Amino acid sequence: MNVFLQTVENQAMSDLERFLIDSVWDGLIRRLAEWSAKTIELALMGTTAGTSPKRLNALGALQLDRDIRSLSTFFATNSKRGTVRDIFARLSQISMLVNFENPSEVYDLWGANAGGMTWRLTPTEVRKGLSLRVDFSADAIKNLRL
Repeated sequence: MNVFLQTVENQAMSDLERFLIDSVWDGLIRRLAEWSAKTIELALMGTTAGTSPKRLNALGALQLDRDIRSLSTFFATNSKRGTVRDIFARLSQISMLVNFENPSEVYDLWGANAGGMTWRLTPTEVRKGLSLRVDFSADAIKNLRL
């Protein structure tokens, strides 16, 4: 992921940045971030026509977390005035779900236990996110009271 992002930055964006005013540049960065986040989410969750959800083991979940953080950092670093981290909130929450040790850990962050976190995922999407893990029982996920 990092090699890809460095290539994009060095070969495509650096030349373009010189010719755009800050507000236009930030608009471009924001739209690229939105497109990237949506495309990854659709591919991951299998909501693109003809695709099935990706299945991850614990190591795949860790890699997903690293990749999402890299993308978020890349776009945040390249934004001049605005913030883009909110765009990756749904992906970050999916990543958090697949990195749990077991499905019931969702109770530590759901509802009254959410603290300051605002969930961007519905209960159905939380279940679907948890089901991406190959080692999580479908029954355990289905029986969650969200």
